[in-house]
Amino acid sequence: MVLLRRRRGVFVLVSLIAAATVSFNVFNALVHHTNDSREQTMVRDVHPRTRRRTTPRTAPGTTLRRYEKFRRPVVLIMSQMRSGSSFAAEIFNQHPGAFYVFEPLWAVSFLSNGTYNSDVWRRDMLTALMTCRFDGLEKFLWFYLNDENFYVFTKSQALLDVCKKFSKPGNITEPCPIPRSVLASVLGRSCHAKNFTVIKTIRVKDIDLIRSTLENIGNEVELKIIHLVRDPRATIASRMGVFDQGKSYADLNVKNKNYGIYGLCREALRNMQPKSGTSSFLRDRYALVRYEDIIRDIAEMAKRLYNFTGVPIHRDVLRWIQLNTNVEDVDAGPFSRKRNAKEAANHWRTRLSFAQVKTIQGYCAEAMRLLGYRFITDDAMLKNMSASLLGELNQDVMVIQ
Repeated sequence: MVLLRRRRGVFVLVSLIAAATVSFNVFNALVHHTNDSREQTMVRDVHPRTRRRTTPRTAPGTTLRRYEKFRRPVVLIMSQMRSGSSFAAEIFNQHPGAFYVFEPLWAVSFLSNGTYNSDVWRRDMLTALMTCRFDGLEKFLWFYLNDENFYVFTKSQALLDVCKKFSKPGNITEPCPIPRSVLASVLGRSCHAKNFTVIKTIRVKDIDLIRSTLENIGNEVELKIIHLVRDPRATIASRMGVFDQGKSYADLNVKNKNYGIYGLCREALRNMQPKSGTSSFLRDRYALVRYEDIIRDIAEMAKRLYNFTGVPIHRDVLRWIQLNTNVEDVDAGPFSRKRNAKEAANHWRTRLSFAQVKTIQGYCAEAMRLLGYRFITDDAMLKNMSASLLGELNQDVMVIQ
């Protein structure tokens, strides 16, 4: 009898333990379900600008490496007017995964007759572009996309695609008629839908602006800065052709303030980064490239540029290079994105006189020596197209490898 009671006691104890275990598991599952639901609700409630994708969407034809925590790749091409930046940037615009933005700081410079022309607004615009968050900048964005003098959206495949979605037959007053009320969110979604961002600008006069922009962003993007330079003699000759179209070069003074000879090489020197003593924020982020090196072997340099950015090159880029870099008309227009490489490299030598060349060399001697541009010593050397003017870059300059 006692044994029977003991067995009953053990049975009851085991039953109680089993019941407690089942209850605990059910309760734990309910808690996890509730927490998961809350987390899903929280994700839905987060503003689209603040969400982070853990991995990028990848355009067909490329394979972006996966990151444990995805930091958006951003390529900033900084240069000066008439230094070949439109052509160089087109190498990235042709990538179907690129959110390419052509001269966005133009809007900051010219909106309301220059009212907002300051580094504070330039920093905010760069921050928005790098992070795909455009709230508060609608007035700049609308002006940028719809000013008929600039007609900027036609220069970016990504912006052209998004503007076309809102186009209406017969609307000629608004080239990109995205309603202002949704402009920031539409551009934000378009930006996030691409693998990486590319910003091309001639309006970063001091690289310290990039430093303050990165401080504003934090560790959110993987920024690469391509500092594009060009032979200053070629740059000045090109500016002369833009500002004084139809006039004889022989009648033009290279010191004309419109040509910017005084600041051209000072700016290049200020932003040029040496290997020794480079600030930490630029280390592994900055590389200089000469326009002449690009057009000498465009396909090879395109691969090296992409390798520097960490973004795989796309077959569409290589196809565009093959089709668009041997055009016959070297004078296709001052803002053409096509090039006959052999003609483009030396075209300025047929336009400038030796006296004009000497003046430019006098203002730009230090920059030319560091950048490996050979000095012209007489008129015969100027006209001798077989005499290369491209030497070795100074070994201390951080260049594309």
